[in-house]
Amino acid sequence: MIRTLKLILLGLGVCLIMASFLTGLFSGAVEPAEGKSFKDGPDFVLQEGDELVKPVEDYTGEDSKYDKKTVDNSVPVAIPQGAMGSDVADILLDEGLISDKEGFETRLVELEMDRNIVYGEYSIPKGGTLDEIIKIITCSGI
Repeated sequence: MIRTLKLILLGLGVCLIMASFLTGLFSGAVEPAEGKSFKDGPDFVLQEGDELVKPVEDYTGEDSKYDKKTVDNSVPVAIPQGAMGSDVADILLDEGLISDKEGFETRLVELEMDRNIVYGEYSIPKGGTLDEIIKIITCSGI
């Protein structure tokens, strides 16, 4: 009886570990399918050898091709591959596009867009609302 209980608990533990591993695979930024632009909306195709999770460490830290000057009251922002919501919040806070990191992260989760961030370079308008910024960086139609 005790041996059976131990085996059941071991099986549950293994299932929980696998479930947490699998849910972790689908977080972070993704790239668009070949031939699709970001503005066309998310339509992603994984090819053999593609990684599902691309760590933030892949970002080289080099300056983007955009000048830091604003164009038409917007700020160029580069979101690196694998950036999570908190990483993006830091970038947006540094650029002065948001004033509250926690508020941005909370809104991202409320809209269930925290796992839909698409890396790339964006031109984000100054004074945009959180929803507008989230719509831009997730290529969604919130």
